[in-house]
Amino acid sequence: MEKFSLQSLGGQARGKQQREIALAAYYLSPNYCLHCEILIEVPDNIKVNQVRSKKFCSKKCFWQSRIGKVNGYLKPPSKPKLCRRCNDEIKPLITTKKFCDSCRYASYKSLDRVTKGELFASSCNWQSARSSLRRHAYRTFRRTKICLSCYVCGYTNHVEIAHRRPVCSFEDNVMIEVINAPENLIALCPNHHWEFDNKILTLDIYK
Repeated sequence: MEKFSLQSLGGQARGKQQREIALAAYYLSPNYCLHCEILIEVPDNIKVNQVRSKKFCSKKCFWQSRIGKVNGYLKPPSKPKLCRRCNDEIKPLITTKKFCDSCRYASYKSLDRVTKGELFASSCNWQSARSSLRRHAYRTFRRTKICLSCYVCGYTNHVEIAHRRPVCSFEDNVMIEVINAPENLIALCPNHHWEFDNKILTLDIYK
């Protein structure tokens, strides 16, 4: 038979008393699962402060909240999503879009008549202007219905749109529709795009 000292028995009694106090304090304001809204219970072998930091009752609820799915369907948001530009409701409600289709199309078309200098002057920084120019080039290339494959190796998993004539060679008064004209765009994989930009790869595609 296992023997216990008076000190160990006293420590166990004190620990049990402290746990009862912690449990009572927890259940006064317990945690509820952020996904299924079920009360998160405190198991016998788990400390109360560990449960207090939990936001979900199980891993299943955690992952369902991450992908936004309930029983195989997307969980609708609690509030309608509004366009950041015109403040109209974005449909469908379950989307990652920040702007409605009308504003997105207007923003895309508005770049056609903007000059290179105006684009870089109106952007918050150089990288933002380059990102806008790159997105416009990608959409313009997609409208040509040309297959998205590398011009050199035919790679299709990830393709970037490169400029036949570098953007830096255009003057500031040149329109974006000229810089991103379909005849000035070419699809390249990341490796060949880097080689092309750094003059390692030479292609007979200049106009």
